Amino acid sequence: MAKLLEQTRALVVDDSRTVRLFMERALRQLGIAEIASAVDGLDAINKIEEFSPTLIVLDVDMPNMDGLEFCRWLRSSNLPQRHIPVIVMTSLSRHDQRVQAISFGATEILVKPPQPDELLATITKVVQMHQLTQVLAEPRRKQHEFALAQGFQTTLLPSERQIERYEQHFSVKIDNIYRPSEAFGGDYWGMLPLDEHKLVVYLADFSGHGMGAAINTFRLHNMMAQILLLRRKPSTILAEINATLHGFLETGDYAAFMLGIVNTQTHQLTYAAAGAPHAMVADDGKTMWLDGTGSPLGAYLDSTFEEIVVPFGPHASLLMYSDGLIEPNAHDETPFSQDQLALDFREWSEQGAHYVVDHIKQRLMQMKTPPSDDLTVITLQRLG
Repeated sequence: MAKLLEQTRALVVDDSRTVRLFMERALRQLGIAEIASAVDGLDAINKIEEFSPTLIVLDVDMPNMDGLEFCRWLRSSNLPQRHIPVIVMTSLSRHDQRVQAISFGATEILVKPPQPDELLATITKVVQMHQLTQVLAEPRRKQHEFALAQGFQTTLLPSERQIERYEQHFSVKIDNIYRPSEAFGGDYWGMLPLDEHKLVVYLADFSGHGMGAAINTFRLHNMMAQILLLRRKPSTILAEINATLHGFLETGDYAAFMLGIVNTQTHQLTYAAAGAPHAMVADDGKTMWLDGTGSPLGAYLDSTFEEIVVPFGPHASLLMYSDGLIEPNAHDETPFSQDQLALDFREWSEQGAHYVVDHIKQRLMQMKTPPSDDLTVITLQRLG
């Protein structure tokens, strides 16, 4: 990683000379040697052509052209640098700026002034993510670089340590299956606590598979934490993701998506969906479908999303999955029909989340050939 930072060319954009000097010193301490500075967005436009940065760190509040306008200009330009990471610095109190920064294409947002450890973690993440995206986009890269990118894609998913931490805090059991159909996949899932009683879990399935779909999972990962911190309602979270994806997805690309917020205090699940397979809740011997219909994310800019609240009691179980679990493979084998999956889930969920996943894996092993599409399964069981 140190070598990667050494190769980074950083452009610092801020109208305060004090801030520019502070950021330049901090970047050098991280190992970034090539650094240029600009006093506002207009100055930064000129610097891009002569300096050709691979990373931009900029303030929001600047004269002539502020950071938000610059970010929007860059993302809509035809420059080779239009996809490079842009870290936006803004005040903690300016909620509107953080929302706009995400919609205008900011890669990450830092509260000003950033702490050294936070700055290092953020820059490391965005630089590494950008490099891996470039690896995926260039088919002539060396094989070991593809292996690096393939391994890194799995690190986008919740780690075992994170899952264990969420299990203990929210008194739940969580298990999952993640199987890309090729070296790279278009499925992506995650979870994040919103407060002491609310845990959000989500699943995305990008159209297609392989390298193109994998690049989109990287992009979605970049934006999810920021959007979840700014938006607390599933319908507005999906609207924000939809607007952002619509700005950079190619025509015809989209993502089936479902997001739910488990509230252990009110014993409810609040969810919204966008063209996803119907999820399921099993509780007290009954199974309830969670409607996944709606416009996929990124397909239409003006899409709206319905928010639905359902009971999710102290012993309820949730099943979310991508369509690889219910669609025929190349040999017309189907792991489950939706109706059979509902019946099996109702029975298996009484034995726990791990039992559900183990039996789905057994069913997959019985197939003559594996599913043709990427496959992701998530189970979450409350323990009381």
